[in-house]
This record gives sequence, structure tokens and C-alpha cells, in this order.
Amino acid sequence: MDQWNISSDIELINVKKTPINPSELDDLRTLVGSYKDLLNKRSQVLKKRGLKAATLNEDQTKELILDHYSLLIRPLLVYENRVFAGNSPHSVSQARDFLNEK
Repeated sequence: MDQWNISSDIELINVKKTPINPSELDDLRTLVGSYKDLLNKRSQVLKKRGLKAATLNEDQTKELILDHYSLLIRPLLVYENRVFAGNSPHSVSQARDFLNEK
């Protein structure tokens, strides 16, 4: 398993080398509300397959994410049952603010 323990609270997992399993994906979905919120809508895999995120249902989205790691939005920060997804300025700012409060 390709994981590094950065601190006692943070674990870095390389999903390219250690793909997410269905149970882990279900746990993330519970925290964020939907599989679509975990989908990397800019992934080249979607474009190559001729798929549009808006037309996918939850089951299709789950299967696609499990099929190819690049369809999982990254980075994902999971801390105290909070999930911060992606690297948009808004998401990074929210994560930074949350962690600074701790």
C-alpha cells in the first residue's frame, strides 16, 4: 500500500497506486451527499468516453469513479467527518480556514 503517515491525524493515499474501494467511496459519498460531488468533471476520461457529468446518474457515477482513479476529484481532505474536495481556490480556502480553527 502506498501511504504515508504525515501526522497522527493526516494520511496521504495515492489513489493511482492504491485505488479507492467501494466501501471507501460509499463512506465519502455519505459525507459529501452524492457521488457526483466526488466526480472530477474535467477528467480527460469523461471526454474520451463521450460522457457528460450532468447526464450521469448516481450509480453510473459510482461505477465510473471505481473504474478509473482520475475520475475521483483530487485532492480530497477528510478530517473530522468533513470533506474538502478539489483544488479550487474556494475549496482550498475553506480547508485552510477549517484547519486553522483547530
